[in-house]
Amino acid sequence: MKLITNKLLFIMAIVMVNIPLHSLAGGGSTYYYNVKAIAKPSSAGKVYVTNSPDEPPDYKESEMGPGNKDSGNSTLKFYFSAKVTDNSYKFDHWEDAKGKSVSTKQENAEITVSGDKNNSEGKDTIYYYAIFTPNAGYTITTSSENSSLGSASIDKTDNSTGTEVTLTAKPNTIWQKFEGWVYGGKIVETKNPYTLTVSDKNYGEYKARFSNISTNYFRVKNVGSGGYMILVDDKETTGMSIHAIELTDGNVSTNPASLFKAEREVQLGRYSFSAQGKATKDLLGSYFSMNYHPATSSWEPEKESFYLSGKDGNMTFVATSSDNTCWLFEPVNLTASGYNYFGVAPLAKCKDGDKYYTTLYAAFAYKLSDGMAAYYVSSENVKVDDNKNGSLTLTKLDGNIVPAAMPVVLECTSTNPSVNRLYPTDSDIDVPTDNLLQGTYFNYNKSGTTNQEPNNKDNFRVLNNVNGKMGFYKYSGAAMGANKAWLNLSSIPEAKAVENWTMTIDDSESTGIVSHSAQSDTRIKQSIYDMQGRRYNSTNNLPKGIYIIGGKKTIIK
Repeated sequence: MKLITNKLLFIMAIVMVNIPLHSLAGGGSTYYYNVKAIAKPSSAGKVYVTNSPDEPPDYKESEMGPGNKDSGNSTLKFYFSAKVTDNSYKFDHWEDAKGKSVSTKQENAEITVSGDKNNSEGKDTIYYYAIFTPNAGYTITTSSENSSLGSASIDKTDNSTGTEVTLTAKPNTIWQKFEGWVYGGKIVETKNPYTLTVSDKNYGEYKARFSNISTNYFRVKNVGSGGYMILVDDKETTGMSIHAIELTDGNVSTNPASLFKAEREVQLGRYSFSAQGKATKDLLGSYFSMNYHPATSSWEPEKESFYLSGKDGNMTFVATSSDNTCWLFEPVNLTASGYNYFGVAPLAKCKDGDKYYTTLYAAFAYKLSDGMAAYYVSSENVKVDDNKNGSLTLTKLDGNIVPAAMPVVLECTSTNPSVNRLYPTDSDIDVPTDNLLQGTYFNYNKSGTTNQEPNNKDNFRVLNNVNGKMGFYKYSGAAMGANKAWLNLSSIPEAKAVENWTMTIDDSESTGIVSHSAQSDTRIKQSIYDMQGRRYNSTNNLPKGIYIIGGKKTIIK
């Protein structure tokens, strides 16, 4: 038997294939096969029919003349394909002229067709219909799991199967972070914005999940340049240019000037950030607003329709939005893991035994990592012998939290800042008043602006290791280093003649224990805390126990 065919008939979403079939053996009955596929409704899609299962459907128009027949074969196999052209419909099934379902396969559905024995002219047609049904109920919606943390939106609320939609999540403030899109009880995507096409496999509600950020300290990274913001000066300049803030593309893990503490107005939701003891609201004259950019998870500071831009290391306000006006607010890690940390890196030579030493003067309070300790220099522990040799004993600070604005010597177990991590905190702890260490936040000399602490060579000594001995030694530089501490001997006249001071370390509690009477009426000017951290205004009628008064442990009897 020889089968003669050529593709299909397609006219206005109708395909007809007329196939002449001749018997090789001769004799027998003759059957006619005039097969036509029809899309129902015709606007929903296109159809295609062929007698070859290996022929990919192209849905192009093709027509054969009538009179196709086969001698002796009462049935033949044909292959039907359907294509959706209106996304408000979906393919459902194939059915014959009597409305009987014959296949649910959309492409290359194999259907056995019975020939027409009585059609001598081959003009009668055998019909098969591709049934398309409306996509009622297949839509995507979105919401936020917790509206107090963030919001979610969709660009096309009136969507259906086949519609491309974009979901966008927006945290309410920099203290919230978008985690991902929750669908079916689990996060299925972390892209923001997230674009997808509605189908019967993904329809339903997508919820934006946010988490809280439990710190007020951030590093601020420019999207365009990749540089980090640092505060190098505390003086305001004229106009919209801000020379006090710069960008650096270097490592900022040990730079206190890169840590910004965030503050937000409750009523207007505007922001200010402080670093090195100076707030941007003071530099700029006011708080500023910020707009969120989901594609880069960044915020764009805006002040009076101008955007804060960072480019080529400089800061300015510009009228046009760009990547250089967008900033990533990266929370400083408060745990021992994570890349965005703050730590100190002692010099390898500043070593005594198995410990390393460095100095720090930071505008924020911080908690020490395990194995670290903080020390200061009390005037009581500075001595000059008859031979004009100077010696001092470092006094250990109580606890593991160093108060804000306290110059200290830090004892470390490594030169690696990742090991010597310091965790910024808002703890309100008094600074001991009897501390001969001094510090500065700035060492800035650029563009005609100078903000430095000149080196007083008669009175200033810096931490160093000379000939294997740790101590404080005379310094030849013109200005003192930013965020460093040094020994200031100006209050001890007899110490001026001593250039170098060797040091020893007292690992005991910093001040010992002082006694007070519970009946005392004396009002203590320094802050008073009990061992649970509760603050009191005076020692009057305090319950018996141990307290921290002015940074000293005190027993109330």
